[in-house]
Amino acid sequence: MTTLFRGIGWRIFFSFSMLLIGLTLVFSFVALKFVQKTSTDNAANELRVLSVTLTEQIHRYTKRIEAGAKGLSATGGVIDTELDKDSPNIKRLNRFLELKLSQIPFFESFSVFNTSGLCIASTDPDWRNLPAERESFFINGLRHFSFAEIFENQDKDRILLISLPVNEGPDPHGVLVGGVKLSFLYDLMGQQLGLKGAEAFLLDSKLRFITPSQSGPDELQQSHLVGTPLVQHLQDEFWVGKYLNYKGIEVLGTVMRPADNKWYLVLERDFSEVAGQVSQVKQALFLSTLGLLVVLIIVTIILTTSITRPLQKLMDGARRIAAGDLSLPVIVPQGNDEISFLAEEFDRMRARVAASRGRLIEQLEESEQRRLESQRLAAIGTLASSLAHEIRNPLNAISLLIAQLERSKQPEDAKEKMINEMRQELGRLDRLVSDILDYARPLQLQKESINLQAFIESVTTFYRGMLESKKLHLKLQFPETPIFIEGDGDKLRQAFVNLIKNGVEAMGVSGELSISLDVLDRGIRCIISDNGVGIDPKTKGRLFDLFFTTKDQGTGLGLSMVKKIIDAHGAKIDIESSPGKGTSIIMVFPR
Repeated sequence: MTTLFRGIGWRIFFSFSMLLIGLTLVFSFVALKFVQKTSTDNAANELRVLSVTLTEQIHRYTKRIEAGAKGLSATGGVIDTELDKDSPNIKRLNRFLELKLSQIPFFESFSVFNTSGLCIASTDPDWRNLPAERESFFINGLRHFSFAEIFENQDKDRILLISLPVNEGPDPHGVLVGGVKLSFLYDLMGQQLGLKGAEAFLLDSKLRFITPSQSGPDELQQSHLVGTPLVQHLQDEFWVGKYLNYKGIEVLGTVMRPADNKWYLVLERDFSEVAGQVSQVKQALFLSTLGLLVVLIIVTIILTTSITRPLQKLMDGARRIAAGDLSLPVIVPQGNDEISFLAEEFDRMRARVAASRGRLIEQLEESEQRRLESQRLAAIGTLASSLAHEIRNPLNAISLLIAQLERSKQPEDAKEKMINEMRQELGRLDRLVSDILDYARPLQLQKESINLQAFIESVTTFYRGMLESKKLHLKLQFPETPIFIEGDGDKLRQAFVNLIKNGVEAMGVSGELSISLDVLDRGIRCIISDNGVGIDPKTKGRLFDLFFTTKDQGTGLGLSMVKKIIDAHGAKIDIESSPGKGTSIIMVFPR
């Protein structure tokens, strides 16, 4: 199991898991959106069908009301006959209205008004002698049949009225006004509602409630729909949308206008009833998705383990081989797949490499012995050739001086001069042999803490007289903070003396020798610069070679010894030079 979460196993597991989770989430999201849309559409269609049914029932109901009212106000009837008289028989009109009220179940009251707007007969005593010349139901009733909609009487009761002219024509005799029984509408709309959590409302043209349905007649007096999107879609043939009802509950609502009047039928359904169906689907979808993910992840683990286990064994074998252990074979479970084939070929390669390495080691040992012997002989030859060249010159000079001395008949002073010259040549040979022995001898450093600023000042003190005599300027550039390194003072003094001496000799009789120190991230840098003749680029790369020199009297050991001392201190040395512009020796010591 541990190999599952390492390397390629982890990548396979993570990639497959993320892919499966992503696909599952996308599928769940799409399915949920589809279920939500389907549920909402189904609920909207149910509301549409119910609104069509209710509007048809309301239309038939209002037509029956209109037919009953027009039968009472017809020309030649009792009401028309009495109103045509100068002095109508009020008692007869009241008895007639009482009789018709008991015969027509849709009305709760009848009232008759003359053309001046005065109520002369009514089944409701509160309406008698009521002036109505300025009321909309009276004004409209003189012209045509009208649902006067909501009317507030003297007792502040809100009722639904219908009005129509008596003796309809250009010269009506009066207006018949009827109070409609809304209980019929309540019962009608309540019977048709078959949806759980649904309510139906009838609104007048001013969006006032005619029928508050299940909420009761006193709870809703002013429509809660004024600030909702539904008001913007009153004239649409079909509209369904969500908004907050008078209780602050989100509902799914639709509006439809019954034919031949100015009413609006509004149907609302608690959206939580619709969302409840979606919640059930959500729960089922969540559980099925979770189960599917668990199954897929288990399958992914099994698949990944079947791939990574032989790969891990193959990797362990490759690690052993990379470490140089070719003795153990590479073993993976047998099979016909690519990994088994790769393991077999890899083990064959291991065996061939092991055999080849054995033979190669033997050959390398022989070759290394021959190479070391050749290098040793070549080094001896190079050293012998260089020594022979360096020694030959002094010996030739001594031989010539001896020959001259033997043939010479010069005075004693001249002979003494020749003998001194021979001594000088012998001294040169002695210094050469000593320098070679010093270079060949391993360095034994006696390290101590050295203040570089003070150390360089002490070395340059010995050269100040020479610099002044040659009119050379010495420039020291040091940080204010002391810089310390670990080193052998005597050996470093030998190296710095050699470098300063070379700089002085390169400048002749004028110029500037500068020594600077600075602290870098990688170490402490010291630069010794002169503005002398510079170095030819062709010879620059050979300056640290043994016995290489550009001076007539040089041995070629000075800079070689400097590099050996600097290397022994773990430092780096480099040369930057341009002919005619001077030379800079750059040393970087470890911090």
